[in-house]
Amino acid sequence: MVGLHLFFLWSVRARIARGDPDFTAFYAAATLVRSGHAVDIYNPSAQFTAQARFTDDYELRRGPLRYIHPPFEALLFVPFTFFSYRAAFVLWDLANLGMLVAVALSLRASLLPDSGIGIWDLVLGLLAFFPIFANFFQGQDAILLLLFVALGFRAMKRRADFSAGCWMALGLFRFQLVIPLVLVLALWGRRRIALGFVPMTAVLLLVSAAMVGWGNVLRYPAYLWLWASLPGSGRTPSSLLPSMLGLVTGWPRLEGIHWLVAIVLILSAGLVIVVARMKNLAQEPRFFNLCFACAILASVLVGYNTSTYDLALLVLPLAVMLREELTGPIPRGLLLPIVPLLISPFWFLLGMYWQNFNLIAIFLLWWLIALRTELLRRRGTAPVPQPAVPLA
Repeated sequence: MVGLHLFFLWSVRARIARGDPDFTAFYAAATLVRSGHAVDIYNPSAQFTAQARFTDDYELRRGPLRYIHPPFEALLFVPFTFFSYRAAFVLWDLANLGMLVAVALSLRASLLPDSGIGIWDLVLGLLAFFPIFANFFQGQDAILLLLFVALGFRAMKRRADFSAGCWMALGLFRFQLVIPLVLVLALWGRRRIALGFVPMTAVLLLVSAAMVGWGNVLRYPAYLWLWASLPGSGRTPSSLLPSMLGLVTGWPRLEGIHWLVAIVLILSAGLVIVVARMKNLAQEPRFFNLCFACAILASVLVGYNTSTYDLALLVLPLAVMLREELTGPIPRGLLLPIVPLLISPFWFLLGMYWQNFNLIAIFLLWWLIALRTELLRRRGTAPVPQPAVPLA
C-alpha cells in the first residue's frame, strides 16, 4: 500500500507544484499574516491575490481556495512562508512524517506497550492507511489533529484529564470533530477534560482576536455558513464527505434539498446521544478503550465537513482493534467493517472513480454498531463478583 501511495504521489507532482492541493489555502493565509494583513485572511479577493503570486494556472479556479480554519492556525504556517511554495509543501510533508512518528510513539505507550511491534513498523502501517496518505497529497493538517487527540488519549489513560482537555483544545482548528468528542467524554463523567478544554479554548480565542480583530472573529461563523451553503464557493461536494451529511445528501438531486439537513442534524444528535449513554461502560477501565473508539467514530460521522483526510483519526480505533487482537482474537463481526478501510484500491475506486467517498460512512456506522454490540455482549457475559462467604 505504501508503494501504491508513493507512486500516486509521484504521478501528481505537477499538480502539487502548480498549487492544486489544499496546502495552498494555508500558505496564502500565512503569507497574509506575515505581511501584516491578517485581517484579510477571510477576504476572498485578498486570498485570490495572495494565491496568484505562487500558483500556476490559478485562473482555472472560479475563485481562491478559501482558508476556512480559525485564525490561530495560520500562525503555524508562517515559518513555511520563508520558503517557496514548493519547498514549503515538502517541508510540511516532512513535518507530517515527524508527527506520524510521534503518533506511533504515543500509541505504543498507551495501547501497545508489550506488543513487540517496532516504531517503524507502526509508522509504515500508518503510511499504508489511505486517509493518512491523503494528508500528504493535500498538504492537510489532520495528522496534527491525530497527534493532539492521541496525546489527549494517553493523558486520559494516566488519569490526567485536565492535560487531556488542553491537548484536545489545541485541535480546535478542526472544531467540528473535536467538540463532539469532548462533549461525549464530558458526559461520560470526565469533567476535568472540560476544565482543561475551556481555558485553552479561551487562549486560542484571544490569540485569534489579536490577529484578525473581534469583528472578524464574530463574523467567522457567518463566513463558514456562506462557504458551506453557497454553490461555487469551493466547498467539498457532499458525495465526497464520508459522514452522515454525505451519506444522506450526497446523491444526485438531493444536495440542494434543505430539509434533508434538518434530518442530518437529528440523526447526528441521536448518534451522539447513543454514544453518550455508554457512560457506565466507559467508566469501567476494561471497556474504556472500546468506548473511546466509539466516540471517535461518532465524532467523524457527525462532523459537518468531515473529509477523507479527517479519517486519519480512525488510526486510534484501529490501534484499539490491534490491541484487542493481540490480547485475544476479536469477533469476526468487528473485523468485517474494518477490512475494506485498510485496502487503498477500495478508496481509489470509491472516491476517484465513482466520486462517492460518502459510502465510507456506511462502514463507519457498521463499525460503530458492531463495537457497541460487542461491548454490551461483554458486559452481559462478565462474571459478577460474589460476596465472600464467611468460613464456619
